[in-house]
Amino acid sequence: MNSHEDFERWILEDEALPPDSAQQLSRHVAECDSCRVLQEGLDQSLSIIRNASIIKPAPGFMFRWQEQFAQRLKEKEESERIRLILAILGMLGLLSVSSCLVLFSPQNLVSTGLQVSNLLKLAAINLHQFKAMFSVIKTPLLILGAGSLILIAVYVLIGTLSAMAIKQIRKGA
Repeated sequence: MNSHEDFERWILEDEALPPDSAQQLSRHVAECDSCRVLQEGLDQSLSIIRNASIIKPAPGFMFRWQEQFAQRLKEKEESERIRLILAILGMLGLLSVSSCLVLFSPQNLVSTGLQVSNLLKLAAINLHQFKAMFSVIKTPLLILGAGSLILIAVYVLIGTLSAMAIKQIRKGA
């Protein structure tokens, strides 16, 4: 004996049923109100879909859609490039600072750690300000220019820290 769910599934399936199953389904639909409503609703919906007229798009729709798609794709690629550049700059800065820390003696490590912590806070604040600025002004040259300024600042910082480390090493030697 088939369950009620089997009959509902048969009604909604697109495949043709074997003759004995089709007879069972037609008997069940004649007796069951919910399955009859389901069958009638499906038949009406399919009739509406089959008889619906095809609406043609407005002239130039495809051209406008392709232009918008190309623009969105270009914007997405641009933002991914910016993220990659910023990530690389951040990693270079972090690696450079951490390699300078290795050169310091243990007695200066705490004060250097505090200075680096303050520099990182400052960098985070500046990054937040740059992010706000970039959301308003979306100019790749500005982003590359700001990235270059950050890179120059990191190299100046690394040079200063390296010079201090070399001085400390020479004093200790």
